Amino acid sequence: MGIKVVTKKSMRVLQVSRETTVFGMKKTFSQAFETVSAYMAKKNVKCEFAPCALYRELDWNAMNHTNPLLKLISAAFKKWKIDIGYPVFQDMTGEGDIVLAQLPAGKYLECLHKGPYDKVGETYKIITDFAEKQNMKLKDFSIESYLNCPTKVKPAELETRIAVAVE
Repeated sequence: MGIKVVTKKSMRVLQVSRETTVFGMKKTFSQAFETVSAYMAKKNVKCEFAPCALYRELDWNAMNHTNPLLKLISAAFKKWKIDIGYPVFQDMTGEGDIVLAQLPAGKYLECLHKGPYDKVGETYKIITDFAEKQNMKLKDFSIESYLNCPTKVKPAELETRIAVAVE
């Protein structure tokens, strides 16, 4: 599980924005991907890249320097702000709460998480510890790309590419 410093280009994403707690994540993601993929099928738009999510308004300091019990309680009740969708090549319009947006270009710390989604926090911790040791300042968002499908592989085989933006 190596960390790379990468420069990403901006990418178009057909997405919906959602807020949810940890307990509602599975349902929220499932409904969001279903909504966007149905719209893409209706518009005959092919999915060329892995589905993704942009987590907004992240407070890395609070996540990494809080008492573990308080961190657990906070994470459980926090309303996570997430943009969920599929990268697309086409310049197109959305419908209803589906919008065409851009994943931000820039410098990122990137790492591949292998295993169940409920363990992804361990990989984030590795990334944030790396950034701290390297004196890198993290921006308040991250991007997760889902490289395989939880309905087709075992949880231990799931692969999630995590990219945390840096200044």
